[in-house]
Parts: sequence; C-alpha cells; structure tokens
Amino acid sequence: MMDVKMIRLKLYQSTIWTLFMAICLSEAVKLNDQILHYEGLDYDTAHINLQHKRVARSTDSQQRVEIKFNAHGRDFHLRLKRDVNTFSKEFRVVTSQGEIPMSFEDAPMYIGELVDESGTYCHGSVREGQFEGRILIPKSQESYSVEPSSRYLEDPDFHSIIYKDEDVVLPDEPKMEDEGQGSCGVKGEIKKRMDKKLKNMRHSEADADDVTFRKKRQTIDVDKQTCSLYIQTDHTFYERHGSVSAVVTQIGQHVQSASFIYENTDFGDYQNISFAVQRMRVWTPDDIGRLTYLFGNNYIGVEKFLDLASTGNFNEYCLAYTFANRDFANGVLGLAWIASIARRSNGGLCDKQTSNGQTLNTGIVTTNNYEANVPPLISHLTFAHEIGHSFGSQHDPATDSCSPGGSIGNYIMFSHSSDGNLINNQRFSPCSVSAISTTLGTVFQETSKTNCFKSKADITFCGNGITEEGEECDCGYEEECTHSCCIPQNSDFTQVNACKLAAGVACSPTQGTCCDASTCSYKASSAQCEQSNECHGKAFCLGDSSVCPDPTPEADLTRCDGGRKLCRDGECTESVCLLQNRRECQCTDEVELCDLCCLDDRTNLCLSSYRLGLPPGQSTPLKADTGSTCGDYMGYCDGFSECRQVDEDGPLASIIRKIFYSEEPQLTDAIMAWITEFWYVPLIIGIAIIVLMILIVVLCNRVIPTDNPWDQEVEKFKKRSSVYVKLQRKRYRGSMAPGMHPTPVESHPDYTIEDRATPF
Repeated sequence: MMDVKMIRLKLYQSTIWTLFMAICLSEAVKLNDQILHYEGLDYDTAHINLQHKRVARSTDSQQRVEIKFNAHGRDFHLRLKRDVNTFSKEFRVVTSQGEIPMSFEDAPMYIGELVDESGTYCHGSVREGQFEGRILIPKSQESYSVEPSSRYLEDPDFHSIIYKDEDVVLPDEPKMEDEGQGSCGVKGEIKKRMDKKLKNMRHSEADADDVTFRKKRQTIDVDKQTCSLYIQTDHTFYERHGSVSAVVTQIGQHVQSASFIYENTDFGDYQNISFAVQRMRVWTPDDIGRLTYLFGNNYIGVEKFLDLASTGNFNEYCLAYTFANRDFANGVLGLAWIASIARRSNGGLCDKQTSNGQTLNTGIVTTNNYEANVPPLISHLTFAHEIGHSFGSQHDPATDSCSPGGSIGNYIMFSHSSDGNLINNQRFSPCSVSAISTTLGTVFQETSKTNCFKSKADITFCGNGITEEGEECDCGYEEECTHSCCIPQNSDFTQVNACKLAAGVACSPTQGTCCDASTCSYKASSAQCEQSNECHGKAFCLGDSSVCPDPTPEADLTRCDGGRKLCRDGECTESVCLLQNRRECQCTDEVELCDLCCLDDRTNLCLSSYRLGLPPGQSTPLKADTGSTCGDYMGYCDGFSECRQVDEDGPLASIIRKIFYSEEPQLTDAIMAWITEFWYVPLIIGIAIIVLMILIVVLCNRVIPTDNPWDQEVEKFKKRSSVYVKLQRKRYRGSMAPGMHPTPVESHPDYTIEDRATPF
C-alpha cells in the first residue's frame, strides 16, 4: 500500500515539475528574431542595491558587489568593483539645461570577474540592484549578456534576462548587392565620396606646422595609451533609453567593451590601448527645432548624418562619436572617417578641425537595424569596428588569413556585421592589426599628426578609493579615510604624499586582504584568505605581503562538478569531453537527449559520454543539469533527466507542418521550405485565383439584379428603344403594302403607357 502511495506521490511531483518547467521554458525559448534563447533572472535586487550603496560610499578599494544566480545550466558568482577608467576625471555631461554633475551613483560602472574562474571578465552597470552588462569566459569560449527584462517584455515575472552570444543573430532581410545583415557604410559609392572629400580638405597651416615642429622636439611616449572620447547622443537614442543617466551607462558599456577588445590586442610597440569618455552631449526630443541641434530630422541619410556629426571643433579629443537609434538605409550600422598614415592627412584619430569647420576624427553608430533594436553585443562590435576605421584599418580583404569565415567566423573589420558569437568575431585580423599598428606608430612618432593620447594618470586619480598604478594605497579623501595606514587626499588635491603609506606602517588594507586595518601590519601566515574548493586548496597569507597568494591548484583534469567537468589551473572550467579532445554537444538519440554528450569535430558525431567511456570507470551515464536545453534547444531536461519538448508555436503549427510535409522546428521555416521546393504551385494558384475573381465579377454583373436607380432607368431605356425599333419595322412593312396605311406607333397594341414616359 505504501509503495502505491509513493508511486502516486512521485507521479504527482513529476507532473507538477513538468508543468512548472513547461511554463517557464515556453517563455524562455525565444525572445525575438535576434535572440533565439534566453532565461529569466530574479535574484534579490534589494540586497545587491545595499552592496552598491556601500561601494558608492566606501573608500576601501577592496569593497565589492557580489551577485549570485543560476542560469544556462551553471552557477554565476560575479565579484565587481568600481570602474574608474571608463569616464575620465574631467568627465562632464551637457544637455540643453546646462552641465549635469555626474557622480558614481549616476554612472555606476563596474568591472570584475567570476569568483574562482580565472581569466574571466565582467563589465557593466548596477542600477537599482540590477546588473546589466557582459560576462566573458575565454577558457570555455562562452560569453553572456544580461539586460533588463522590461526592455523586451511587458509585465515579466523576472527583472532581468540572460542569453548566450551564440544565441544572438541578425535578422534576415532582403539585401542589395554587396550588403549584409547590417553593415558598415564605408564601402562602394559612399567610400568613394568619402575618400574624395578627404583629399579636398585641408588643415589650417598652424596645425600642419605644429606637427612638423613637434616631430623635431618630442620623443615617443608609450605611457600614453588612452584615447579620450567626445560622445554625442541624438534624440532617438534618448527616446530608446529614457533618461540621461541611462544614456550615460549605455555609452559606458560600449566604451568598456571597446577597451577590453583593444587592450587585449597586441599592436606591436603600442600595447594596452584603451578609451575614456571625457565629455558627453545628450540631446533629447525637447531639442528638436533648436538652431544648435543638427539631428532634428528623423530621415537623415547616413552620409549626411556623419557630415553633421563632424561639424564642430573636436581638437581636444582623440575621437568624437555620435550614437543614434535610427534605421539607416541598407542596414548600415556605422560609418567613420578612415585614418591615413600620410603626412598632413585628414580623417581618423587625433585629427584637427579643417578649414570648412569640420573635424574628421568622427564616426557614428546606430543601435537600430531594419526597424529592430539590435542586441548590445552587435552595437558594441559595431563601435569597435568603426574605431578600427578611425585607427586606420580598411575592411578585411577576402583572403584566407583575414576573412576565413566558416566555423571560426570573420574578424571585427569584416565589411558586414556578424552575429558576434564565433571565435574570430571579437578579434582583429592580422591585416587589421598591421594597419592599426602602423597608424599608431605615425601618431606616437608624430610623423602624421600630433599625439593626442593620454596617460592612465590623466584618467585615474588619487582620492577615488581605488589603489591604482603609481599609488601605494588609496583610502579616499580626508573625511572618508577610515584607517591611519594610508595618507588620504584633501579636497584641494594639494596633500603632500597623498596615496602613500603613512610613516612607519607596513601596509594598507587597500593593498589586499592580508593587511590588518587595526595595526597596519601584515596578517600572520596562519590567517586564511581564501576558501578551498574541488580544484584548489585553501590560501593563507604569507606574513610579509598584503596580497592573498594564489591557492595551490589540484592537478589539471581532476574531476569536479560531479564528474561533469575537469579542473584547469585551479578552476572547474573544462568539460569532461576534453579527456578525448572533444567538446560538449546535444545528443539527438531519443534515449540520450539529457545525457552529457561529446562531439568529435572530425566525424561530427555527437555521442553520450557514457558510450564513449567518459569519465573512465563511470558506471552510469552522466546527466545534464536540470533545466539544461535539449532537443536542439527546443526542450529542457526535467528533474528526471527527461527532455520535455516545448512547441512555442502551439498545436495548430504542428498540424500545418504535417500539411506541408515538414519537420522544421520553426513554422515559418516549414512553410518556406515547401514554397521553395514547389514554387510553381503557389504561382498557379495565384493565377487561378485572379482568373476566378474576374469571372465572378463578370457573371455577377450580368445575373444579379441591381438596386441602383440609375442602372434601372438605363435598362428601361434599352427596353423602350428595342420596342420602338420593332414597331417602326412593322410600320414600315405596312406602308409598303398596296392600299394599306401604317399604324401609328401610339395606337399599336404593343405600345404601353409606360413607354410614353420621359426616359430621364
């Protein structure tokens, strides 16, 4: 009896679980035509917001915001700190109401990593306890985007969404020749006109002479690695995001992404190139109609838009970019002037104002493509691409080394925008690296232009509570510093030895967790500073350093996560498939849909790890995590490791698929596949429908009686005319007979009183 009750209980639990997962996944399979799969996040934002407020008030550089959640079959543990490099210390925001003071609360930018996952990188913002930004995991070649759910959904049950880069695509749209799914405008006739304009422009003689003079007296300063930015956003960009603060954080995320790409690219002698916003001009719908606002027309072409964005004096900045949310013709997402290495050349980074009042160190980026807002990943890569032009790179040539395509994808400077989810999509090709390195060389040596790059010291500063390069410590300003280990900065920035260790102390807590704040001395070697896990042991302070040393890692390929993963460099990051040089995949065999499966790139076969003997000695198949996708992303693995299929189109779609003899996962794909194969059938049907409609109209016109009085009078007139003709003929025949006289029409028996009426 008890066994029967237990079975019923399990069946009941299974049913409830299945219904719950079906409801959740039915909403999470596909977000829109550009984001094919996402999951909702609903972590405690109130707790995160409290952490954020502590960071905003704190002078401790070790103060962090930590966010934990589970999604896409894995745990995420973000550890974030304030980003002090994206906005310079001179950062200002201007609107038509004047200059707006911006604090960290107004532009809460963060950078960080995933805890216990070395080499990872996170960047973004935290607003009202919600993280928005990017999570990059280079070792496993995974990257994720996190956005507010309200940006896409009405009344969602969760505050945020997270999706993988590999699930992002650009919409398929009809293309003209030499166009792609969203593209850079620097090509074809547009490029020819831009090149011609660059040749016809001239700098002022003062600027040209200054370059020559500086070349004689200035040596290369490779410490200047930061390109300062002037950013404009038009009213369409403001309309999309809704507030000045939201606009500023969106720009901050674009700059963070560009800095990450350029800092991690080897440009030869010129390393760690980064970007920082020095000034922003935010235009709003209220500015439309003002004489000073050049972008009021919603239908400006892309060339004209760049022309207007280049109007003004931007000599103070390395680059000046304008952001919009406009749908430019032919899917153009960006446009920028290309830098040249020729002496006294125009266009690109560090350019000076020309004689016609324009400065050509400019570019534009739009976040709209074919009437759809593009995901942040796409616009971030567009920004990096256009900066590549500003740094002297043309589009990648069609060679195997610079435009390989295929499974590894094309590089950043490919002429058409990519989905951004392949390994090369966020890297520069050898051709681009060479071109950019050459341009940077001419700028740093000042053979073509004056070097406008700034050093990190110009961007960061003593007193921000973050220990940076050139500082021994940084506990903030005098009124903020909570210990006596470090000399604080004063409000006038005149403090002697600010951000230096106080006399006689060994360390400061701002240097690391192994410094005791109460004694300003190193913690004992017995003090634990990091917990152990499956892939590394505990970490203990050294006794002579503030920095917590790296813990001793377990041997590489040690099993972790229940045997599903392997340790690498002390982190549980590798799939067990690596033991046979394979990578994870989704099995297609019905009984293995929720097994952990591995793909052999040579044979392209996806098999259960159990059938492959992975890991050695495993007696039962390894199962994917509950909630993992299966069945080619059209289902999920439930609590019993069964793949529950979710048909997002509903039962009607299944019936239609059967009509079209198709098993395509998407209903539209099924219909289009049938039309492609039997194209002549819809053509014949269309012609037949047109002919049938014509016949029906003609037939109805002749057969169906009309209530139109005009048509009725016409019919009567025709009838009278016919009768009159007949009578005339009879009369004529009567007049020809001898001795007979024609009968008057009015006296004829066929002539009725109705026929005497006036016709109209």
